[in-house]
Amino acid sequence: MAAAVLGLALQRTLGDLFSGIALGIERPFKLGDWIELGDGTVGQVIDLNWRATRLRGWDNATHVIPNSKMAGEPLKNLHDDQHLFAPWYFVQIPPEVDPRFATALILDAALRCESVLRFPNPIVRLADATSIPYRYMVWVHLKNYPAVFRGREELFREIHWSLQRAGIGLAPEVHELRTRRAAVVQAEPPTILIALKSLDVAADLTQDELEQVAARSAYCHFDSGHVILAEGAQIDAFYVIVGGLVEAVITLPDRTRKVTEVLGPGHHLGITSMLADEPSFLELRAKSDVALIRIDLDCLRPLMAKRPELAERLAQIVETRIDLDDPDAERRPPVHEVKRQSAAFLRCRIPHRR
Repeated sequence: MAAAVLGLALQRTLGDLFSGIALGIERPFKLGDWIELGDGTVGQVIDLNWRATRLRGWDNATHVIPNSKMAGEPLKNLHDDQHLFAPWYFVQIPPEVDPRFATALILDAALRCESVLRFPNPIVRLADATSIPYRYMVWVHLKNYPAVFRGREELFREIHWSLQRAGIGLAPEVHELRTRRAAVVQAEPPTILIALKSLDVAADLTQDELEQVAARSAYCHFDSGHVILAEGAQIDAFYVIVGGLVEAVITLPDRTRKVTEVLGPGHHLGITSMLADEPSFLELRAKSDVALIRIDLDCLRPLMAKRPELAERLAQIVETRIDLDDPDAERRPPVHEVKRQSAAFLRCRIPHRR
């Protein structure tokens, strides 16, 4: 009888002991990891002994969880401060807004967030267009799990600012009966004129001059992986990125390829090859689905002839992109060498290039 009573008394203790041994062998988590239990409890592991596991929550309270419960509890390991955390969030936008415009605005907002990592790049997708409003998913990477609160607030704040500036309001799910026609959302699309206004080189142009250039430019799309400008190619136009990401790759003298930068909305590409009349030493490839504005040199030549300061600014851009005095080995193309042209020669040549 005494042995039976003692066995019943030690049953829970022995269960915790063997469960603690099992946790020590399997190591589903370690000290410093953040874990989420099946009942919603979230805490950082601060101690693991033979009887219980101790978690410290966000409120600085300590949760003491028996090992027998931990061993049989479904849990999610959010890992420690050295582990990337990759949450995704959903944003609801009225269906009247062009999905390409909406994804471009959300991606631009994510790229402005200091807490959101640039690599891996943020990803925005139209998650559900079968119901109203449309649902968009934005997937980001943060430094670690504790950064999720600041990162989430910063992301939604930037998304709100981007949509508000474009005249778009978030569309929460509302169930109601309406007896009148709903107002149509008026959202300005990503026009060529808007893209031109975002360029530094167009800062001093008048509205009439901007409209003149916009009327002779084109709006185009490239799928992910498409080569926009091949290495060694020459073009008579340059592009302005409206939405998406473009990857710039250079071939080094040993024939290896290196990514030099990733360009986002508002950046321009191909302007050096266009103005300097030289083959491109970079390959520009769409890293995601990309929307671009193509601006031909013929659109700018009359303006540069009338506005010497515009030609001067474009010449400075060319000088910045190509070191005319001493091009370094990584930026020098292996096949098409960059000519050593003086800045004065470029300034004279740009308005009259044929």
